[in-house]
Amino acid sequence: MFIGLVIGYFYIVDQHIIIDRTAPFSYRQFLLETSADTQGKVIVESGSNSVHSIDPFLLVDYFNAPAITSADNAGYPLQLKIYNLLKVVKTGDVVILPLEWNQYSYNEQLPDNFLTALADKNLKLEYYFNNLPFVEKMKFVFTQYPLKSALTSLFIQRNKGELLREDLKRLSKFDILLGKNSNETYGNSERNGLERIEKDGSHNKSCDQYVLDAQLSKGFMITDVFKDNLERLLLLKDKGVKVYFTWPTVVDGKDSTCYTGKIAKRELPGFAHKIKVMIENKGFEFIGDYKDNRFSSECFLNTYYHIKKECAQTRTTRLVKAFAERNVLPIDNTSTLEPFLKKTSEKLAKIRDDIANTLIKTYSTISKESISGSELPNKVLFVKGWSFQQKAGVWSIGKESIISFLLENSLLKQPIINITLDGEYYNGTDKTEVLINGKSMGFHVLKNRTFSLPSQRLTTNNLIITLRHSNIKSPFELNKSKDKRKIKFYFKRITVD
Repeated sequence: MFIGLVIGYFYIVDQHIIIDRTAPFSYRQFLLETSADTQGKVIVESGSNSVHSIDPFLLVDYFNAPAITSADNAGYPLQLKIYNLLKVVKTGDVVILPLEWNQYSYNEQLPDNFLTALADKNLKLEYYFNNLPFVEKMKFVFTQYPLKSALTSLFIQRNKGELLREDLKRLSKFDILLGKNSNETYGNSERNGLERIEKDGSHNKSCDQYVLDAQLSKGFMITDVFKDNLERLLLLKDKGVKVYFTWPTVVDGKDSTCYTGKIAKRELPGFAHKIKVMIENKGFEFIGDYKDNRFSSECFLNTYYHIKKECAQTRTTRLVKAFAERNVLPIDNTSTLEPFLKKTSEKLAKIRDDIANTLIKTYSTISKESISGSELPNKVLFVKGWSFQQKAGVWSIGKESIISFLLENSLLKQPIINITLDGEYYNGTDKTEVLINGKSMGFHVLKNRTFSLPSQRLTTNNLIITLRHSNIKSPFELNKSKDKRKIKFYFKRITVD
């Protein structure tokens, strides 16, 4: 009976609590997963210090390979990050670990924000569990995942259709990021101005109290948790992955200078030396000196671990120089940025199409009728490139927008089916290219514009209409408002007869 209860509990957690999402909630996780079949890539993993302190293009130039940052939160367990990496790395890949100081003194108790996001309504971090090997999943459920968290998450109401529609919205945002070919495209930050200080400790602590919190509260010691993680990192080496450690980026505050407190000055040099010796004794290389990654307050963004974009260039230049001094060689492969981005975009489109094909089957068919305003989402699936529903319609976002809907079968029996699209334009009326089921219908102003389709040419009752926009600007770019959405067409009505 006991064995049955154990198996049953594991099954409930695995299948009904920490559910596998169709598409990752996180853009960085999406990048990581879609890079799985790219051999010869660079992955930067840590907490958010890497998001704000790495210029990916400098790593691309040095390593001659795509470089992505999959880092998220410094408090999340390194153990699960390692297994997440193991799912996607290949021989010849490079992993760079600018771990925050707390990871070296990490305890076994998982932080509340991690446990909550693991199985919240949006399943934000489900991949950390679902990418574990089976045995590690079992260990996690019975030794790390609190029963209280499991019970709380079990009663969260999730609607599969709503989750899939949310996936489509997120994939549209991912698509825009891929098209930018900026730091954000590869998982890094574009933020370059002083922002409101985060209320995570940066607002009421000194730099040392913030970045060395684990050490100041528990002692400058390397915990068994990190030692175990060091053993797990050998699994990456066994796969032919080159793993490099480096120190985290820290930045002085207006009234606080990092690494200058009495305790830090006394303890940190010896602690850093112990870390470096332990890591190098395991056969890993440790790049640079921790003092070289401290920046003045002019670089402060919003926490003691986050620097401005302009300072990230300096930090990455120093890192690249340190790699060169240690004779770290570029990756010998043909995986360059352009093919990587193309392949990633193709995978995104495949995921999006699969979701749309699943969702559209749940929609009611459209007969001879006119659908407008808030009624549109009831029968029209907004697949790509749309903002949120407003009372009178929906704004397009980006260069391309796609809708999908089902025609009632009786309509296919009439010779001609008329589809009328109606809306209005932002920042000038520019013609929109219209494609119906992949065939271009030309460029048109979509104000009560009717398209007549011979029914005999339709092989399915599922119509997919793609709108390609031009002259796209956000109200922010035009100094109209703070709205940064790149909008063009306000879709108000569709009529079928």
